[in-house]
Amino acid sequence: MAFPKKADVDSNYDRLAKMLLEGAIAAGSPGASTDGRFPPIPAIASHDPKRIKYARQLIDSLGLPKQAVEFQMLYGIRRDLQEELAAAGYACGFTFHMALTGIPILCAVWANVRRTSGFLYPISCENR
Repeated sequence: MAFPKKADVDSNYDRLAKMLLEGAIAAGSPGASTDGRFPPIPAIASHDPKRIKYARQLIDSLGLPKQAVEFQMLYGIRRDLQEELAAAGYACGFTFHMALTGIPILCAVWANVRRTSGFLYPISCENR
C-alpha cells in the first residue's frame, strides 16, 4: 500500500513504530547481549529527524531501556543523527545497499569503520 501524502506516510510510520515498541514491552523489553545479536530487539530505521524524535519520546514514555532498541540508517546518510543517537546511549547500526559485486568494497569500508568508529555495531551481509 502506498500513501500519496507524506503526512500519511509519517502517521503510519509512527503508528507502526508504536506497535513495535509496545510489542517489545509486552515481550519483557529484553536488552541486547554484549555482542548485540540476542535476543532480537526492535529496530527503528529512519533518516527523518521527526520520526526519530517521536520514537525516542515513545521509548522514554514506555520506559523501554535504550539498550533494548536499535536505530538503523543507510551507511553514509545522516551521520550526524547516528552520532547524536550513539552519544545518547542508543545502539546505532547501519546498512549497505549493494549488489553482490559490491562485497569487496563492503569489506574494505567495514575494515576502515571498525578501526575509526567506536559506536557502530557489527552488521551482517546477505545475498538476496
